[in-house]
Amino acid sequence: DSFNFGSRFPDFDPYPVHSNSPVARGDNHGTSVAGMAAARGGNGIGLTGAAPYANVAGLRVDFRNRYPRQFADATAYHSTGDEPTIDIKNHSYGKIFPYVADWAQVESLAMSAAAGTIHVVSAGNGRTGNRVGDSNKKALQNSIDTITVGALAFNETFASYSSWGANLFVTAPSSGQGLGIYTTDRTGAGIDGGYNYLAGGG
Repeated sequence: DSFNFGSRFPDFDPYPVHSNSPVARGDNHGTSVAGMAAARGGNGIGLTGAAPYANVAGLRVDFRNRYPRQFADATAYHSTGDEPTIDIKNHSYGKIFPYVADWAQVESLAMSAAAGTIHVVSAGNGRTGNRVGDSNKKALQNSIDTITVGALAFNETFASYSSWGANLFVTAPSSGQGLGIYTTDRTGAGIDGGYNYLAGGG
């Protein structure tokens, strides 16, 4: 069920492509989100995901080159038609523009939800700085076909970056106020490493 939509020549290998350049933080996010969702646990490493016996498919899109069609295609992939094979999709990303229509992706989302796939989306990281904070202004987050999730910090209040909005269905534990959370990461040294490298680890 995995696929790489973010390549010039799309293929079935969603393996990370971008390194951790100062401009773009590579392809780290999907690996870390996958651990929060489905890390097996009970293996002596110290991490258990929310659904530790779930199967995981990687659907890679290219955030350095945000072509709208790849997001729409990834939303519909293996989750439309009579026999969808992906039951739940997690969209842990957002856009920083004040209003985003995303008509192609919203249409894919509606078809996928009608086929029975559950879509969970991030409210966004717009609470701070000059980004938009109200996630109601995002067409994907505001769709009736999604479960929109805000981020909760360790001290039982909203994470400093988490967007707000009447469309939020639930908040869930995340990083914030200077503390992170344990999850899976890319391995390797230097610019090919994951968040651990960016944080000064090995």
